[in-house]
Parts: sequence; C-alpha cells; structure tokens
Amino acid sequence: MPFDEDKLFNRNYILVCLCNFLFSSSFNLILPVLPLCLTEGLGARKSVMGLVMASYAIAALIMRPFSGWLVDGFQRKIVFVLCMVPFLFCTIGYVFIMQLFLIGCMRFVHGLAFGAVSTSISTMAVDNIPVRKLGTGIGLYGITMSLSMAVGPMLGMLLVQHYPFNEVFMFCFGIALLSFLVGLAIRTPRREIRPRQGGIKFNDFFLKSGVTAFCSLIMAAFPYGLMLNFISLYTKEHNIDANPGFYFSVLAVGLIARRLLS
Repeated sequence: MPFDEDKLFNRNYILVCLCNFLFSSSFNLILPVLPLCLTEGLGARKSVMGLVMASYAIAALIMRPFSGWLVDGFQRKIVFVLCMVPFLFCTIGYVFIMQLFLIGCMRFVHGLAFGAVSTSISTMAVDNIPVRKLGTGIGLYGITMSLSMAVGPMLGMLLVQHYPFNEVFMFCFGIALLSFLVGLAIRTPRREIRPRQGGIKFNDFFLKSGVTAFCSLIMAAFPYGLMLNFISLYTKEHNIDANPGFYFSVLAVGLIARRLLS
C-alpha cells in the first residue's frame, strides 16, 4: 500500500487534496470572469452567454457516467493525465479564441475534460484514505472544493478589476498547470484491471437506485447555476461596488461548516 494504513494525512492524500484545490480553483476562478468577457469583450447577448456557460455543465453531466467507467476500467492516474491535457488546452484557449461559436465548442470540450478529471482525482483520494478513516477523509477532501469556491471567484473578480481578461485566463492556466504537476507526483496503487464479463452494460454507467438523489441534486443545483452565471453581470448592471466573489466566499463558509458538522 502507498500509505500508512492508520495515517490519514499521508503524503499522497495531502497531494491529492492540494491537486483538487488547485484544479477546482482554476475552474471556479473563470466562472464570474467569463460572462463579463463574453458580454463586455465580445458583445454577446445574455441569452448567448447563458448557452455558452451552460455548455460546460451539460458536457460535464454527459461525461460523468463515462468517467466513472473509465476510472474503474483503467488506472486512475492514466485517466487523470490523459484528460488533464485537453483541460489545460481549453483553459489557455480562452486567451486566443475570440469567436463566440468556437468558445462555445471549446467550453463543451472543457466540460468533458472537467467531468473526467474531477472523477479521477476523487477516486485517487479514496484510494489513499485508510478504510477506518474513510468518512473523515472524504469530508476533509470535500472541503478543498469548498475552499476553492471561496478563493477562486473572489480572486477572479479582483484580478479582472486590475488586469485584462487575457491575463486573468493566463493566471487560470498557471493554476491548472500547477495542479497537473502536483497530480503527477501522486503515487497511486497499481490496480489489477479485470476484463468485464458480458461486455458493457447499462448498469456500468447508471445506478437505478441513485435516481432519487440525482433528481434532488438537480433541483437544488438549478437555482445555484443561475446565480453562478449571472451574479457578476447583476452587480455590474446595478452598480454594486462590492466584489461579487464575496458571495461565493460566504457560501463556501456555510458549505465548510456543514461538512465539519456532518
């Protein structure tokens, strides 16, 4: 085993948490910045901006069932490395592509890569958590996502107030690249991959018993998605001087408190 069976904060677990924090921060930093770039920089209508932003989430949703199949059928780290490459290319692509349709297509590919990478990082985390401390380990790992929600959007809005959009996207790329480098340092246990009996089945991608939880999560996430994409535009239109990133910071505090108490 690559870790002390009784030690939660082993080397690999710390690296996985750091990798996830950096990866999530690069994603969350773009969220409030891209709508401003599309509407102010490229003159996109709000409806078009909404479609471009939604393409990311739709792609990630499509990819989730397949990413689970990938990390079960192949080595976790190989999936991480291969899927992180298009994620990095898409992150830097916002600097060079200035056509709405192409940005929408790139955003879709970005979402596919995000769905696969986030799943691979999560499974690497579970692989490096001692069984007796699995609940605590998963909870603390989840806090890294909440922390990125607190830091990323606020930092993104601070940067866009002082630097051009391209430089902000370059900064996002730097964080994503650092996440990739940290991920390369993670030592994952080599798993024996057994051939699947009976070929690929529907149950390999979808869990029927999870439909109720899925519907509940969709209903909770829908209003959050609306606020996520439009809050930066809302503050601009209503001349609110406060950094809209503070909204995400307060939200993240609540999420962290929930995780610590649950």
